[in-house]
Amino acid sequence: MAEGGRPKLVLKPRNEEAAKKAEEDRAQKLANNPFGAAKPREAVLASRTGKTEQEILKEAVRHERLRLRLSAQQLEEKEALEALVAEVKEQVDKEEDESRRKALETLLEEREGAVDALMDKFAHMALDAAARGEVQRPSERRAAQAAAGDYGDDAGGGGGGRYGGGRGGSSYG
Repeated sequence: MAEGGRPKLVLKPRNEEAAKKAEEDRAQKLANNPFGAAKPREAVLASRTGKTEQEILKEAVRHERLRLRLSAQQLEEKEALEALVAEVKEQVDKEEDESRRKALETLLEEREGAVDALMDKFAHMALDAAARGEVQRPSERRAAQAAAGDYGDDAGGGGGGRYGGGRGGSSYG
C-alpha cells in the first residue's frame, strides 16, 4: 500500500492488438455518425474539383468582392481597367508569335493584378467608411438618385402594361 492507505494501481502492459482493435471500433462508430467524418467545406470542394484549398478560398474572396457596392467614379475606374484587360486578352488570342505572346501574357497578368489591387483598395475604403459610420443607407441612396434623376435598374414602379399594374380601376377592353 502507498502511504495514504490507498493501494497502488497496477496496469497490464500495453497490448498493440488491443489498441488496434479499439482504434477500429472508434473509426467504425465515427462512420455511423453523420457528422463523424465531417471535413471543412473547402477540403471537400478541393477533393472534388482537383484544386487546392487556397485556390478555392481565393475564388470565394473574388466572388465576395463582386458584391461590393461601388460609386459611379469607382465603377468607371474599374470598367476602364477591365477594358484594358479585355483588350490585352484579345491581343493574346490573336497573337501567333510565341515570344510576343509570352510578353502579352505577362502584361495581362499585370493588368489583372491592377484590377485586383483596385478592388482591394475599394474594399478597404468601404470597410473604413463603415467603421467611421459613413455608409449611405438605402433610403438615402434612393433619395439622392431621385434628386439626380437617376433611378437605376432597381427603381421599381412602372406599369404592368396590358395586364394591370396601372393605378385606379381596371381597364379591360
